[in-house]
Amino acid sequence: MSLIGSCDDCGAGGVQLRYKPDVPHENQTRPSICQRCRDERAHMLEEQGQQNERPVSPHAAPPWAEMEGSE
Repeated sequence: MSLIGSCDDCGAGGVQLRYKPDVPHENQTRPSICQRCRDERAHMLEEQGQQNERPVSPHAAPPWAEMEGSE
C-alpha cells in the first residue's frame, strides 16, 4: 500500500509512508512513518534482539551431551 503524507515520527511532509516494523501489522490501520524513520526503528529492533540474546559459555555442554550419557 502506498500512501503520501506526514511522518508520525519526524513530521516530514509529502513523503511515502510505510508501516512501523516494531508494531504488529494488524494493529496498524495505515502506513504512518517515512522510510528513514522505518529504517531507524528496524535498526533499534535489531540491536534490542542482539542485547536480549544470552551469551553461551564456550565451556557449555551441547544439548545432546546429556542424552549420550543416559544410554
